[in-house]
Amino acid sequence: MATSSHLLPFWPLAASMVITMVVQSAFYSYISLAIFYDFSGTNLFVVSAVESVPLIANFIVIFWIGKTADNQRNHKTLFLVSLGALGIGNVAFLLVYVFFRNPFVFLCTLFPVSILFGIIYMSGPAYVSLIRPAQKGRYMGFLILYQSIGYFLGGIGGGFLYAWFGIGAIFWVGIILPWVGIFIVIRYLPQTPKTFPITPRPTCVISTSPGEGVALGESRFHPFENPILKYGLLFDFLLALGIGIFYKFFGIFYVQELSGPEEFVGISGGIACLLGALVGFWFGNLADKKSPLIILIYGWAGYVVVFLGLFLQRDPVAAAIYWAIPIYVEFIGMNKIIADSTSEGNRNRGLASSTIARNLGSAIGVIAGGILSFWLTLPEILAVALILFIPSLICLVLTMKAYRTKRLVSDSPKPLST
Repeated sequence: MATSSHLLPFWPLAASMVITMVVQSAFYSYISLAIFYDFSGTNLFVVSAVESVPLIANFIVIFWIGKTADNQRNHKTLFLVSLGALGIGNVAFLLVYVFFRNPFVFLCTLFPVSILFGIIYMSGPAYVSLIRPAQKGRYMGFLILYQSIGYFLGGIGGGFLYAWFGIGAIFWVGIILPWVGIFIVIRYLPQTPKTFPITPRPTCVISTSPGEGVALGESRFHPFENPILKYGLLFDFLLALGIGIFYKFFGIFYVQELSGPEEFVGISGGIACLLGALVGFWFGNLADKKSPLIILIYGWAGYVVVFLGLFLQRDPVAAAIYWAIPIYVEFIGMNKIIADSTSEGNRNRGLASSTIARNLGSAIGVIAGGILSFWLTLPEILAVALILFIPSLICLVLTMKAYRTKRLVSDSPKPLST
């Protein structure tokens, strides 16, 4: 007898997400500071090159991962590969830090680890979409909740570990914790049955003019033929581009420009994720019951407020408060829009496309920020980031317009009556 999808457990994925985000938060809150101050021959461009590696690696492989999850549904294996890469990768990071202290050796080590570790971020939402199809927004909100809890714990703990013991202590945490997640997945997460039927979904028809429509077929995936996905992905890309110009330099900006304490870098990011945990579940319900567009508007406006606040003042306490605003949950809205606008057979590839757009925008933005650092100061780079939020606003408006005008019809395409 086939297992019903709603009987598959959610909590092993949630626990694994907490663990991975503890490690991820501590690592990414302080790796830029460690590279900038502890490694030889570094500048902001070198920092940007190191910080862009995970984004580029994920961009290269994430669409394949989404397609694999669609076709094979081997979620358990993907989770184990990701957790194993995280633990083994931190062993390599520690060895490089102890024996080499060369940022380019670290960069080469980070690339393969990032490819394998990024798997869980694509396969996790795909698993949620499969096991809770009627409550995707709600359970994606739960997923954000547990990610946020992990990021909070990692930011707080990483802040004190870095200030007291240095980046090496964070690597040790990254070596130990993933094996707890591996045990949970092996012991408590069953293999996803490949016999789950793919539930037919209505074909999304976009009205192009009165009496006309374009039916999007179920058997192929061409996101730029769907106006909702086209403008949504452009919004993802441009918003990430504007954010990426500056956000990987926040720790250096905070310590060097504002003379803020190192602990506050991780603490402010951790608080943002704790607050995100509180609002993420509510946003998931909002996406299901109202409109995911509200979340996109909140996210865009929130980033503008945070970056503008950092630009206009020089008080480290105020800057930490701005950085603690929970704005990153905007992608819950985009995930819901993609789920509404694609068939189940293409949904994971749609989610992968959104992740690709964000990672590509972030990677280009981070590298661009590093290049700009040869001529501009960090406050001036922050001003450039604010300017780059304008084109993303245009794509947000176009996404809203396309989503509001879409119509759902039966699975069998038929001409629309005039």
